Formats: sequence, structure tokens, C-alpha cells
Amino acid sequence: MSETKLCKNCNSELIGNYCSDCGQEVKNMNLSIFYFIKEFFENLFSLDSKVLITIKYLITRPGFLSIEYISGKRKQYTLPSRLYLSISIISIIIISLFSQDTTHYLKFNDKGGVYIAENEDGSGYKIVLGGDIRMWDKIDTAPLAIDIVSFFSKTFLFLFPLFALLMKCFYWKRLYINHLILVLHNHSLMLLSFIFIFMISMLFNLNEEIIAVLSLSLLLLLGIYIFISAYKFYNTRKIITLIKFLPLSIIYFIILLSCNFVMARLFYSFPNIFS
Repeated sequence: MSETKLCKNCNSELIGNYCSDCGQEVKNMNLSIFYFIKEFFENLFSLDSKVLITIKYLITRPGFLSIEYISGKRKQYTLPSRLYLSISIISIIIISLFSQDTTHYLKFNDKGGVYIAENEDGSGYKIVLGGDIRMWDKIDTAPLAIDIVSFFSKTFLFLFPLFALLMKCFYWKRLYINHLILVLHNHSLMLLSFIFIFMISMLFNLNEEIIAVLSLSLLLLLGIYIFISAYKFYNTRKIITLIKFLPLSIIYFIILLSCNFVMARLFYSFPNIFS
């Protein structure tokens, strides 16, 4: 009589290669370090045909992945949250490889202006919210060093649930989670697009004017993409989608600026936590 095999996780009887109670796979844990590394990246990025199919449809068919996910066809595609996480991590790796230093410097003034500059003296790439960058030298406090990649990644985590809530106000018959899924897919495409521009600018050493033109062109294409994704996902008439799209776009940028301002304040007030 063969010995009964028990699950190492829940101590239930094993039938086949998976536990019928908790679902844990039966594995030999006497593994090489190379197998462990391979398994880590497979779980993180889903390095199989799913991720390639998912990115293909993400780029070529606006709104399609969100429709498929809502309808229950999830097995053959990467999950929306994992897709965004994977693209985010790949983006951080690419930026780290191409950029020698992602450290920027943050200042506030008494009137609520936010200033982020590439260099400690206020020069270089700048982000200004509610003020004038010429005020940099007039602010007595020392600038706070922040990682700009960490700053924007945390800002978008604030942005997603807020914008999904805004979409709920415009398309109130849909569940909140439906809007969140569409927002995740669209922002995954946005992140891919901006990383593409970043790589092109670094590889070919483009000047600021060309980068500005490419960025504006990208924003236009992204606007068209997002409009088509909303039209297909919510299945409304084009004119209705357009009427809702225009105020949504304006409010989106207001929310984006607000999230940047709030995140800057959090970085400045709690540097040990957010930096």
C-alpha cells in the first residue's frame, strides 16, 4: 500500500500535482539558484505567450482587453494589475539604465507653489505647480532630494482610484471596478508610450524641441486611443462619448496636477516614509 502524501501547506491529502483544498502546487524545494531566479521573473512578469498577446491587443485594440476581462475571458491574458506592475518595473529598469541619476530637488513657497528641478540650484528639467520657477532662489529652505521615478509612480497610484471614481460619475450604471480596469489598461499603454519616447530620446540624443514635438504628438495619439477605448468599452454613441470625453479630459488633468501637488507635499512633510 502506497504512502499517503500530504500537502505541506494545509496538511490535506494530495491528489495529483496540486492540493485539492488550498491549491498549492507540489514542488521539490531542493532547487538551484538559477531555477529560483527563473521562477521569480516568471511569476513577476508572466514571461509566457500571455504577456505578448496582452501587449499586442493593448496596443492595437483600444478597450478590447477591458471588455474581455469584464466578460470573464481572463485566462489567456495578463491580469490588469500585474500588467501595469510589470510595465512599471520594466520602466524603472530602463530609466535606471539610461539615466545616471534620477535624483531631483523639491521646494515649496508660502503661497503653495511646488517646484521640482533636476539640479540643486534650480536648473535643468523643471516641474512647476502653482508658481514661478524664478522663485527658487527666493525660497530660504534647502531643497529636498527626491527620486523622480518614485515620485511619479506613487502619484499614479493616487490617480487611478480617483479617476476611476470620476468615470463612475459619468458612466454611473457600471460598477466601480469596471472603470478601474479600463483605467489600468489605458495607463499601461500610456506608460509604454512614454517609455518608448524616453528610449528614443536617449538612443538618438534628441534635443528638447524634437522631444517636445514627439511628446505632443504622443499626447494627441493617446487622446484618440482613450476616446476609442471608452467608445468601445461603454458601448455608447460616438457623440455621447465625445461629449463626456471633453470634460473628463479637463478634469483628468486637474486631478493629475492635484495628485502631483499632494504627493509633493507628502514627500516634503514625510521624507523618511515617501522618499
